[in-house]
Amino acid sequence: MIFDNDVDWGVIERKVKGLRLVDEVVVPRNIPKLLLAKRCSMVGRIATRDKAPERQEQ
Repeated sequence: MIFDNDVDWGVIERKVKGLRLVDEVVVPRNIPKLLLAKRCSMVGRIATRDKAPERQEQ
């Protein structure tokens, strides 16, 4: 699961009750990983990124 860079902790706090059975969660660097981890169950990895992933043009 990948969260966009425009998502902040307030949005996650209001909209995400929990994340279950996910191999990897990728969040912007401004999201506190420990607070996010409290909402996770059976998540393989929580990763952060600095910028938005580049989109490939077709």
